[in-house]
Amino acid sequence: MPSASVMVPWLYLCVPLIAAGAAAVRARRGRTLAPLRELLVCCIGGVICGLMLISLYVYGLRGRVPPSQVAITCYWAIAVIYVLRGLNWVLTWGLARAVRSDAEGRACCPAAEVAGLIFRAVVLLLVGIPYVLAMVMIYRPHVIHPGTPISLLGAPYQDVAFTSTDGVPLRGWWIPAVRTARTDDVHPAVAWGQRTVIFCHGFGADKASQLRMVRDLVPNGYNVLAIDLRAHGQSGGQLTTFGDLERRDVLGAVAWVRRNHRQECKKLFGLGESLGAAALISAAADPSPEGQAIDALAVFAPYDSLSSLVQGLADDRFATAAGWTVRNLALPLAGGQLGTRVARYDPSRDVQLLWPRPILVIASEQDRSMDISRSRALFDAALQPRYGYWLMKGGRSHMLFADDKASLAVRVFFEAERSIL
Repeated sequence: MPSASVMVPWLYLCVPLIAAGAAAVRARRGRTLAPLRELLVCCIGGVICGLMLISLYVYGLRGRVPPSQVAITCYWAIAVIYVLRGLNWVLTWGLARAVRSDAEGRACCPAAEVAGLIFRAVVLLLVGIPYVLAMVMIYRPHVIHPGTPISLLGAPYQDVAFTSTDGVPLRGWWIPAVRTARTDDVHPAVAWGQRTVIFCHGFGADKASQLRMVRDLVPNGYNVLAIDLRAHGQSGGQLTTFGDLERRDVLGAVAWVRRNHRQECKKLFGLGESLGAAALISAAADPSPEGQAIDALAVFAPYDSLSSLVQGLADDRFATAAGWTVRNLALPLAGGQLGTRVARYDPSRDVQLLWPRPILVIASEQDRSMDISRSRALFDAALQPRYGYWLMKGGRSHMLFADDKASLAVRVFFEAERSIL
């Protein structure tokens, strides 16, 4: 059965259509163009907001947004505006009936009318601001980054398509092990081509932007299935759950590999960053055969608790009130639309269910996108066997990906499936 994250976009698709139909009916009945002018103003406002959001993603993630995603984002912004207008209409109508004292609709007293206006403004602020914040957090215009396994790794690949366990269409690259200039002939991999790594990108990325994380795996005997998680890259969906529902994307990838490349996945590993790390941890904790088929995990810059993560980021970049609003109002609203308790999503609980399978946690002290304390908290919650690789000097997380020692640590970890020390 499709999840709420699949169904909700269809509901938002209907909102502007209903608003346009209502405006047309009102214009015809009233013989006035005022409703149509209001519709036009809302559409222009939505397009401006959508283009601003697209510009921020293109600038921040240095990728390309397909024209179809530009149109969808602008349409989505129009729908959000009309949801807020609908809330305002409901409040106005309800308060008018509450304070009306006669058949002509006059208020019982000026004080009651003023109190009603103040109440409506407060409700709009308390609901409207968290609602907009929730939509900005969970909505994702798909950003596409250049490159393929041929250009990035010098390795052949196959485009693959499959679905998550809740029906979201997903896309990925199947990259079989192949010898390249990075092949280590001195220490050849054991069981060449019989081990597969499911690679999951981080927040706002896609399967191409962080593919260098597997640069030492493919040339040394590991097959890789690099996937676009939902609401990213070429996969379906527009809403992200920060790893909670993305676990189903990972489980769908495991099912595809086991069905199509059984001989190549006698050992199955997971490698991911931030969002992808959380999705892998939660998938490996799943009691299904697909979840239990994951033999080990290596995760870059993971986090322990979503609520703590978003509050910390908001407090650091905005103000304490912003962090409280996001954690206690915006996240629950987001979860309500996604059909999941995303505000309570806690990978540090899931990581304990990984035992007795090993996990390697890699994080940088100067990673601006992920506080290393969040990664350390998840590491502390994990049961043995657990291994940490901490970079005390470095830059953003993408610099962590470029660190050859971290890349080698992942390879040695997978080959040994025990301590890398």
